[in-house]
Amino acid sequence: MDYCEEGLIRAALLKDLQSPAPRVLGNIEAELLIVSGQYILHYRDDHQQDQIKFLSQESVRQAFDEQEVISGWLPAGIRQWGINTKGTWMIQWLPPAKHTLTLLGKGMPEEAISVALPALIFAGIGTMYYVWASKEREFSPNLPLYQAPLPNVYADGKVCFGNNTPAPVSAETFQNVWQLFINSPFNADLAGGKSTRHKTDVRHQLCASRKKATYPVGDLVPFKRYSYENPLTLSDAVDHYFLQKNF
Repeated sequence: MDYCEEGLIRAALLKDLQSPAPRVLGNIEAELLIVSGQYILHYRDDHQQDQIKFLSQESVRQAFDEQEVISGWLPAGIRQWGINTKGTWMIQWLPPAKHTLTLLGKGMPEEAISVALPALIFAGIGTMYYVWASKEREFSPNLPLYQAPLPNVYADGKVCFGNNTPAPVSAETFQNVWQLFINSPFNADLAGGKSTRHKTDVRHQLCASRKKATYPVGDLVPFKRYSYENPLTLSDAVDHYFLQKNF
């Protein structure tokens, strides 16, 4: 008998559900109880006898994980990928390269400029995206992070998209969101604290660097929680922002 119609629970099943657990398994074939972090399966065996069984967290995960998870073709440079309660997350390594930037505001060039930027780490979880910089040319999960030398990025590395709404992280949308950020005009918002030489506005450093073959990484500002600490590493950032661990 089907006890559910059009999203409504029929009276017989509702009555069973409202009784205290563990309940008599009449219209209910089995129930999973969570007691003080323990998983308990209450079910009827082939002889219609009630059985109680403790389950591990992994057994419960596998029971509800019947659908195959396929990431799809990942963009170049993706170093890590995962899914948790906040959504899908990805970490991308962008080697040092030339980028075309549009800078808005008084004293800024009227045309877009080509600037060699340091290596960047672009990361996202759900609809929140982050960008940090590195002095290194080769990837390592333990490399120290620095503030990305770009406006429109908060002190913790979170990207401000202004009036734009980024798509949730996925293999299909990740590269589009990066292009949405790097191709957006950069104004004076959040331009301070990104350059040791131009402390209040990193755009002046970007203008000064446009004829250089490589970005002056000595000008990068360490990504720290406190001034007396060493820069946070990429592993630190992943643990905190994506795996929800405390620093």
